[in-house]
Amino acid sequence: MARGDELPARERELEIGEIAAALIEAPGEQLLFLARDDVRAAAIADAAREGGGERKVFLLPGSDALPGDEAPASPAVAGQRTAALRHLHDALGEGKAVLLVSTGEAAGRLVADPKAYAAKPPLLEVGQALDPEDFRKTALKLGYVEDDRVDEPGEVAIRGGVIDIFPGDSHGPARIEVVDGTITALRAYDPLTQLSTEDRERLEIGIVTEPRAAGGVALAEHLPDAAIAVEHGADRDRKSTRLNSSHTDI
Repeated sequence: MARGDELPARERELEIGEIAAALIEAPGEQLLFLARDDVRAAAIADAAREGGGERKVFLLPGSDALPGDEAPASPAVAGQRTAALRHLHDALGEGKAVLLVSTGEAAGRLVADPKAYAAKPPLLEVGQALDPEDFRKTALKLGYVEDDRVDEPGEVAIRGGVIDIFPGDSHGPARIEVVDGTITALRAYDPLTQLSTEDRERLEIGIVTEPRAAGGVALAEHLPDAAIAVEHGADRDRKSTRLNSSHTDI
């Protein structure tokens, strides 16, 4: 995976595990890999995380907003994308080796400047003071919408001292119980049955809207020193990518 080299075409498609192993073993502190679709990107990122090592692995899914459409990405996707770039920059700031797995489609869209991802989302903990009405205002500013039944990312419901919320970058919703202005419990719950599944000590309330990308930058500018590998076929969806590094095709 030397930068600037073109590898000969392979006789067969590489397996997920083979790609993940190559990425884990690749030299360099910063790596950007573009898969041909979101399904493969997620599988490769999962396999790379399981492979262990010191390298931090992040997944940036493509937007589910149509190209040219002014409508934003869905709260779930926006939350995942924002969290990925925020955690990526945290890792870079700590001097850690990183791997960002994304897609050709995602690399074909401009994103906000790296500075836009510096803000930390609210973090709730058991025992912390919390006013439900103040929290409602905060959640709405972060892009959440109110709903009677919270079962999808980006939704929030406040009923007195009980707050249900589904963070955009989370795998499930959580219930916040407030008594006399203090958080007494944080519980994950099943979105289908609405029944609690486990207690939690803290809960991060990730933003569910992406920073505005007007006058934005190419994805590669978030990893200015990265070696870039592009899976065969990923170029089909990279309509307007502005890669600022040489890349390897695999």
